[in-house]
Amino acid sequence: DDYFDVLKLKPDGVTSVADLSLTGDLTSFGYSDIDSFFTGMGYEKGKNFFTFPYDWRKDVRNTKDSLDSLIEEAKQKSGQPQVNLVVHSMGGLIGRYYISDSTKASKINKLIELGVPHLGSVEALKTLVYGLPLGKPIFKIFNIGIAASESKDIFQNLPSGFQLLPSKSFFNFYNNSNSEQLYPFRDDQDIDNDKIIGALNFDQTKNLLSNLNHNMAVFSLAEEFHGSLDPQLNQT
Repeated sequence: DDYFDVLKLKPDGVTSVADLSLTGDLTSFGYSDIDSFFTGMGYEKGKNFFTFPYDWRKDVRNTKDSLDSLIEEAKQKSGQPQVNLVVHSMGGLIGRYYISDSTKASKINKLIELGVPHLGSVEALKTLVYGLPLGKPIFKIFNIGIAASESKDIFQNLPSGFQLLPSKSFFNFYNNSNSEQLYPFRDDQDIDNDKIIGALNFDQTKNLLSNLNHNMAVFSLAEEFHGSLDPQLNQT
C-alpha cells in the first residue's frame, strides 16, 4: 500500500510530499452518481448545477476563496442571486465555514447537509491513533483494501483529519453521563504512561495525543477551526 504515500503532507500540514493537483472530475468509485442524480431532476451541469473539487487533505478554511469563486460563477451562469449548497461529510464543514462569514452567507439560499460531523468523528480519532482499514471486509475477519497502518501513516499530518477529531464541544454532548453518551476514548492500559486511565475528557485526550507524539501543531489548527465555528452552530 506504499503507493498511497503520495497523499502525505509534510509536518507543516501544508506542503505535499508529491506534486499533486486537482483534476476537477468525480471518481467513478466515489461520487459518480451525483451527476446523474441532479441531471435526472432537470439540472444542467455547468449552467445551474456545479460540483466543487477541493484538496480534502488540507485545512478546511483554505477552501473559502475557491468555493466563493465557484458560487460567483454559478450565480452568473444561472442568473440566480443565490445558490443552494448540497454537502456531505467534510463538505459540510466547508459549507458551514463558508456561511460563518455573513457576507458569504448572503449568497446562499439553503445549506442542505447529509452526514456532516460538525463536532468531529470518533472514527477520525481511531484512524489517527490506530489506523482504519479502508475497503471491503471479508467474513468480518480481514479486509480487502487499504491497510489500517497505511491510513494511519497518511493521516498524521493532515489538518482536515485533525479537524475531524472530536472537538471540545463534542464532549458537551457526549459527556460520559450514560452508556449512550460515552467519551470517545477510554485508556484502560495507560498507553501514554501518564498515570491516567479510564474514559478521557477532551483535555486528557489532547494530552494523550501529545504524549504519543502526534502532530500537535496541526492539532492547534483544528482547535482554532472549531473554536471559531462551533459556537455558531445554533445560529440558523
